[in-house]
Amino acid sequence: MVIASPVYYGTLPGSVLSLMSRLQPWHAATFFLNQPLNLRHKKSAAILTAGGKGNQANANHHLSAFFRMVNAEGFLDHTACSPNTDTIPAQEDEQAIAAVIEIAS
Repeated sequence: MVIASPVYYGTLPGSVLSLMSRLQPWHAATFFLNQPLNLRHKKSAAILTAGGKGNQANANHHLSAFFRMVNAEGFLDHTACSPNTDTIPAQEDEQAIAAVIEIAS
């Protein structure tokens, strides 16, 4: 599973958070009703862009919870971020591009 998203005001935009919120029944079944779903193990990755201070810590927090809920691991080791898009456009951020290529491989 790969989530690619901008980071607005230090976190994921509402449309991505809305998608994650739709998984609340899975969370309730697993943690409150003790009826865990039998989900296949998945690999995960995240591709983020951020301007300003480039603070994506809250985005990583939300992504961590989401991937854990859907039984997907490894996104922290497979994250590409272009953190200064207000000064360096993402398509010119060589470090971020290299990280995306690494994720794809």
